[in-house]
Amino acid sequence: MNSGEKDKKTEGHSIFRILIFVWIFIGIPVLPAVCGPVSVYGADFRAEDITAGSKVTFGKYEQDEEKSGKEALEWQVLEKDEVGNKALLITSDCIACMPYHSEKKEITWNDSALRQWLNGFFLQEAFSDEERSRILETDVETRVEEEIEEEGVITSRDRVFLLSDEEVKTYFKRKSDRLAGVSAVIRRQAEEESEEEAGEEESKGKGGEAEEETENETEKADSGLRPAVSELTDAIFWWLRTPGDTQDCAGCVGAEGSIVASGYLVIQTNFGVRPVIWIELDEETE
Repeated sequence: MNSGEKDKKTEGHSIFRILIFVWIFIGIPVLPAVCGPVSVYGADFRAEDITAGSKVTFGKYEQDEEKSGKEALEWQVLEKDEVGNKALLITSDCIACMPYHSEKKEITWNDSALRQWLNGFFLQEAFSDEERSRILETDVETRVEEEIEEEGVITSRDRVFLLSDEEVKTYFKRKSDRLAGVSAVIRRQAEEESEEEAGEEESKGKGGEAEEETENETEKADSGLRPAVSELTDAIFWWLRTPGDTQDCAGCVGAEGSIVASGYLVIQTNFGVRPVIWIELDEETE
C-alpha cells in the first residue's frame, strides 16, 4: 500500500469516527434513512410501527390521472395517543385543489363545501370498508365570530377535517415543516391556470375586447388568484379550517410556510387540501 492510499484510508476512518461521535453524543442523525413509509392497510395498523413524525401509507387516491389506477396516500403522523390507542395523521402533500366553499359568503367550517367533500366523496373514494372502519369520528372545535356563536367556538363531528391555525403551530414548529408538496394532477392544474391568466392579461394589454364578466368571475378575480405552486419553494398554499379576519375568508398556510391568519376568500380555487384523520391502532404485541 503506498502512502497516498494510506492517507485516504486514514482520512476515511477519521470521518467515520467523527460521524459516529456526532450521532451518539450530540444526537444529530447523520446516516441516511434506508426505510420508506410504513405501509399499513386494514388490519396491519400495529401501534408499535407508529411514532410521531413517522410516515405511513394508508388508503389510495388518484393523484396522477394515469391509467395505472389510484396511488397510495402518504401520511405524516402528527400525534400518537397512547391512552386512546389512536394516531393523528395528515397527508404529506396536498391531494387536491379546490375552494373552501362554492360561493362567496360568510360560512363556517360546519357548513362549508370542503367539509362536505372530505367527509363524503373523499372518505368513500380513498378508503376501503376496512380502512374506513379505522377512521374515528372526532369532535372538532373551530373558532368563529361571536355573532355566530356566543362562546366563539362551534363543534362538528368529523371523520376527516383540516387543521386549525393553532394546531399548525403545535405540530409544525418551523415554517419549513409546513411546506406542502403537490401531486402531478395539481401541478398540471396550476400550469393550466397560470397559462390561462397570462392569456387574459395579454388580451387586455393588446386592447382586445374582453367578454362581459359574470358576477362569479369578478369574485374570483377579487379573491387574489395566483399561481398555485411557488417557484421559490415548489410548495403550495393549503387551507385551514379556521376563518380569516372575516367569516367569508378562511385561514391558510402560505407557500413559504407562514400562517396567513387574515385568510383568503373562501372561493379561492387553487389552494391545496391536506386531509387530517384520527385512526385506531391495533394494540401493541407483547
